[in-house]
Amino acid sequence: MSSLKMLALSDVGPQIYTLDCTGPTEILKQEDGYPIFDEASFAKYSPVHGKSYAVVDRQGIHVVDVETKQIISSVSRPGIVGTQWSPKETYLITCEKMLQEEFKETNGNLNIWNSATGEQVKSFEFRNTPKDLPKTIAFDAEEKFCARKINKNVIEIYEGNNLKEQKFSIKSKMPPLPKVDG
Repeated sequence: MSSLKMLALSDVGPQIYTLDCTGPTEILKQEDGYPIFDEASFAKYSPVHGKSYAVVDRQGIHVVDVETKQIISSVSRPGIVGTQWSPKETYLITCEKMLQEEFKETNGNLNIWNSATGEQVKSFEFRNTPKDLPKTIAFDAEEKFCARKINKNVIEIYEGNNLKEQKFSIKSKMPPLPKVDG
């Protein structure tokens, strides 16, 4: 590998660096020309190809193309506290703090967005903490299916290319395991 791109969040927002390993010594160089998000709270590279990265700030979420240094899509959605990419980088999943008026599915706080267009694909109610996001919703590696854990006994299944309608659900009749002290 001759060079590696890295994303770091600093006090002036996300910064892209290139680690050049072609010479006798490694050289870390900051890249210029990327959009500035000085109020960014976090940023994540797309997981497979690293062709883009997502930045969350007070206004919402923005997807930036690493090669062209241009914003691909933006979603105006204040209050995002967690995000993750789908395996093939087609979707961005975001969660926000639950507000009292957001108990309707049409205005949920767990959202799936098309990463290229910023279009909202699906919205759910999410009552867990942002650290629970990866355990709550997941796509298979090919993004043919999406599973959403509702509670300890129910999982909803959606087709990856049609997230609008639930395909089926899996319900366990097993009672939760008892807690054991000691």
